[in-house]
Order: sequence, then structure tokens, then C-alpha cells
Amino acid sequence: MEFDDSESESFLPQPISSVIGKRRIISNKFALLGWILAIISIASNFHSWITPKKLTDIECTRQLNAWSPVFDIVEYEDVQFSNTFYQPSAYRGKPTPKLEKSWSDLWKIGSVDVPLEQLPALNKSKEHNWFYSENGGVLAGLEVFHSLHCLDMVRQYTYKDEYDYSDNPTFQDDDEFLRIHVDHCIDALRIRLMCYADVTPFLHVLEPEAELGATPDFNTQHKCKKFDKIQEWQRAHHARAAAGQTEAHGHEVHGHEHS
Repeated sequence: MEFDDSESESFLPQPISSVIGKRRIISNKFALLGWILAIISIASNFHSWITPKKLTDIECTRQLNAWSPVFDIVEYEDVQFSNTFYQPSAYRGKPTPKLEKSWSDLWKIGSVDVPLEQLPALNKSKEHNWFYSENGGVLAGLEVFHSLHCLDMVRQYTYKDEYDYSDNPTFQDDDEFLRIHVDHCIDALRIRLMCYADVTPFLHVLEPEAELGATPDFNTQHKCKKFDKIQEWQRAHHARAAAGQTEAHGHEVHGHEHS
């Protein structure tokens, strides 16, 4: 019986040099593949390093602000301001019961609770004589509502001789302290305006009849936090003072609402 030589060679031992050569080829291929993968990995990491990650709105808010319990619900919207000199508004004009309510509804919402473990994030120490909430945290307000309170108070002060504010606790203080309160509010608003430093341009419109030949256009474009969402959050998370604490005036607080 005759055998095919090529078939026989398949079952015969291969020369050592041939086996080593094949192994080298395989080894070189794996080495080349490794180098290619390494280069791809380095290139990918370099691209990630030189290409800044696009932060979400919430990530930007966290990065650019001190800690707040409201971070998780903050949303933004594009808003074109309506702020001409004669623009009708629910918040402009001489005081009326309706206008006063519109203003008080903006900021009279009460307090919130700040957990003790978050105090360092606000550059505050736990070792302080804080006013505590029922939940064991510190009773707090949100700056936006304090600013609105201050603006409301300054507005009211300009009309105090034209409108009866005798039922307003703020105006029951003596004149000297009332003036101190107003000055505090003016300076608080100055501090916040300088801190936030809105750099949005407002343009000028050609107006030949105007004194300077132009008038400012204050209907500017902004990206704003959704104020209604923040109001809703604070109402839903309204905190009450812990019972049995003594306020600066010496009055006991028995778990009532404290704004």
C-alpha cells in the first residue's frame, strides 16, 4: 500500500528550528497586539485628559456653590427678563393689600433643617450654640428668601409714611433699630449682588429724543434657577424648632413654626 508523503509528514516530528520559528512568529504577533492595545489605551486616556468632561447642571451647581439641601431638585431655564421702566408687575407700585400679599408670598415660607454632619461644608462648627430643629439638625433659612425679605423690607420702608404697617412686626421696633435693620438689608443685598456679579450685557437702543441719545434695554437673557421648584421644596421640607429652647429674647420656643 502506498502512502501520500504529505499525509505522512503531518504525523512526523517537526524539526526543532521550525517549531521555534513558529513560536517566535506567534509571540511577536501577541507582542504587537499588546503594543497596539497599549497605544490605543494611552491615546484614549490622553483624549479624555485634554477633553474636559461636560458637567450636568446639578454638578455645576454643586461645584460653584456652598452645600445646600436643595441641590438635588435645582433645575434651570432660559428666561428673557421683562424689565422696562414702565413694565406692569405684580410687585411694582404703591402698597395695597394685594401687592403686600404678593411680596410676602415670595419669601414667608419658614425654615429648613440642616443636618449636623453638613455644617463643615458650610464652614461652620458643630460646637456652637445653634438653634435646633425637631429633627436634631440646625434650623436654617435659604439665602434667596432672606434676600427677598430684605428687598421687601426696603420697599416697605420707602412707603412707611404712605401705608399702615403697624401690624407688621418689623415696623413695631423703635425707629433707631428699624433704621439699623434697613441698613443691614441694604448691605446684605449689596454683598449678594457683588458675590453673584451678573455679567450679562444689557444693550443700548438708539433713542434720539432721550437725553443721551440712547436708552438701556434691560430685557436681558438669563439662565435662571426655577424659583417655583425651590419654593415647593421648602414648603415640603418646612422644619419646626425643637421644643424647650430659649431664643435671644428669652422666650421659650415650644415647637412652633419659626421663620
